[in-house]
Amino acid sequence: MRGTTGLRLNSAIWTAPAALGLVLLYFFTGFLSDFRFIEDGLYDASTVTSYALSSVYAVTYAVASSLAAWESGRLVRDGVWRLAPARSQVHVAFNALLPVLLLAWSMLLLPVVLALARQDTMPTGGCLILPLLGMAVATAHVIIGFLVGRVVPRLVATPVLAVLVFYGVAASWSREPFWLRHVSGQWPAELAFAELPTVEALLPHVLFIGSIALGAMLMWAHGQSALRRTAVLLAGVAVAVGGTWTSYAVARDWGPAPPLSTGHASVVCTGRAPEICLPEAAGIKGTSLRSDVVAVLNRLAQAGVAIRQPTKVSDDVLNGQSDRPSTRAVWWLPLTESHATGTTRFTVLRQAVALPCSSPDPVAGRSAVLWAATVVGEGDAYVKWQSQELQQFSTGEQILDTAIERVTDAQALPPAEQAAWYAAEAGRACDGRGSGWAAS
Repeated sequence: MRGTTGLRLNSAIWTAPAALGLVLLYFFTGFLSDFRFIEDGLYDASTVTSYALSSVYAVTYAVASSLAAWESGRLVRDGVWRLAPARSQVHVAFNALLPVLLLAWSMLLLPVVLALARQDTMPTGGCLILPLLGMAVATAHVIIGFLVGRVVPRLVATPVLAVLVFYGVAASWSREPFWLRHVSGQWPAELAFAELPTVEALLPHVLFIGSIALGAMLMWAHGQSALRRTAVLLAGVAVAVGGTWTSYAVARDWGPAPPLSTGHASVVCTGRAPEICLPEAAGIKGTSLRSDVVAVLNRLAQAGVAIRQPTKVSDDVLNGQSDRPSTRAVWWLPLTESHATGTTRFTVLRQAVALPCSSPDPVAGRSAVLWAATVVGEGDAYVKWQSQELQQFSTGEQILDTAIERVTDAQALPPAEQAAWYAAEAGRACDGRGSGWAAS
């Protein structure tokens, strides 16, 4: 059969409009609705890519495996494998499967290109990781579908593979155990700014389906003797079982989220002691933000509040979705967010006067922090915040009123005595000599 004739008959050609149309439907109903919740914040090309692909993995793999099975069945029907071997079987299979593979890859790349263009985001090397993962897994599904189509009638193999693959991949994200989602080929989390998948997180996806594809290829291989055929068959089984077990062993102890690598963003730092570090993409002038940080720290020090000056204050957006705790020397604060909302001074205050216990007395703890907040001009912001926080408790209003009264009385004291009052109040909050109030 001539190449052009075979191409016209290839199922990938006449199903491409429907397959790509389905991808467009997912893009306009999925990506556009989901991404609007974060597009006012900070994101990068990898974030855009992860959202664009989240809806298309399952349908892409289903199309890849089912069309490959159909093409394989067509070759069986046409008696190609019984003809004289003018070309190798690998060459014949490659020609039949290349359009299917290109269609599957197009289904993965189309939403990525559209999403990056819509968000006016330049592609980066990191944003290629997830498309390449999908392309590798789709290739394995093409191989498996082709080999299934050789032994199962295509009228059976095609719809069965389409349903099984689609459901298996799509349902893995919403089912336990969690390791299922980490081997399915569908990346199970949207990436935040400065986040990238780790090699460890990518490995189970490729190893799981890749070992099955490689094992099936070995089983398909022909040997000249019964001993060789048996050896090849056993090798194929060993590869498939070994790869499947290894991928499970790698991911079995993970929770719902895969391991991620953070900090993948250009950072600009300003000043010294404290040094203020911000992502370059935020477009924030570090000098103006640093002045707010320094003003709060200096005012607290002048009022007699004993605090350890940090050497660096970094934007915690660089940590992605992970929670990296601050240390005495390095503070991780939501600087980009606080700059946008005008709450940088309040954010710095909360970090600077954090009490040295996890469950402070509800009145003494709040009165100490409220006094410090009034010192830096953030008293109203603290009262407003606590009014919302205490709504869940029946005694919340009384607790806040009592704390305000205590601070009002303290502000009538001379400045030196106010500093001593703050130290005593902070101590009472954590040493069990509090007010006796309980937040309930």
